[in-house]
Amino acid sequence: NNLNAAANALLPEGSYYIIGNWEDPHNIIICLLGYTGVVGLVSFLAILINKAKQAMKNNLTELIVIAIALFTISIFDIAIIFDGRIVSIAFWYFIGCITYESIKV
Repeated sequence: NNLNAAANALLPEGSYYIIGNWEDPHNIIICLLGYTGVVGLVSFLAILINKAKQAMKNNLTELIVIAIALFTISIFDIAIIFDGRIVSIAFWYFIGCITYESIKV
């Protein structure tokens, strides 16, 4: 809750950003840095790079293109980690498909 605590400390009490629960940045990279630090961000990016390599090695380009498209959405919203919206579910589903297809081969 680093970002929430900072928002509560820096913004005036009753601020619309806090009341509306909008204190999170709408960028997955900045959000991961704020919540998990460099270790969490590097770990997440390592998972993505590993899955991209697996997809390319096993000729699963359509799956990685979909995963990258969903990741691109998260550059403008925190949609793939911290919530249960359909973008998050679809992203992790396609990452799982890459893992399954890579193990199956």
